[in-house]
Amino acid sequence: MLRWNDGTRNRATAAGLAVLLLGSAVGCGKSATKAPTTAATTAPSGTAAGSAPIVSGAKLAMIDLPEPHGAPRKGTWSDVAAIDDGDRRTYYRVGDDGWVFLWFLDCNLPKVKAEAHKSDHVQHVCVTDATEKINGYPLFKTSDIRRVVKVGHLLLIADVSGTHMDSLTADDLEAFFASVDLAAIAAL
Repeated sequence: MLRWNDGTRNRATAAGLAVLLLGSAVGCGKSATKAPTTAATTAPSGTAAGSAPIVSGAKLAMIDLPEPHGAPRKGTWSDVAAIDDGDRRTYYRVGDDGWVFLWFLDCNLPKVKAEAHKSDHVQHVCVTDATEKINGYPLFKTSDIRRVVKVGHLLLIADVSGTHMDSLTADDLEAFFASVDLAAIAAL
């Protein structure tokens, strides 16, 4: 069991993991707000491996994220684990209440390449062609409450917290991704 700051980080980590587990098993309702998605006209061939270097943890830490669509204002993004090269996990929280979990994962990490060809793993997105795009980047709808955007060789995986599935939806996640500066992330 991990314990930081008298258990505060442990609860945040457990909450983030719960979101990932619940996201693969539970669906949710529809939002009245649609994000601007478009059908991909020509999807690039999917590849997991690339010659580009893994995005450094320092660069991932510098990414400034907007407030998620549909979540309360005045929250903060808080990392739930140490930021490693190619791997950052952060949670949008209002006080102790988590709303959205976001995972940055580099397709060029050896552990990701090893899992990418398994269709039941989120890393499979690294080698899959998208059918839709958001702001010009491939958008994947991997479950009722999870959305993944592929920016170069970096995956942005977003899930709604299990406690807020009735108030936030996948459409809210798409609207959130539409507000993220994906071009700046692509330049990392």
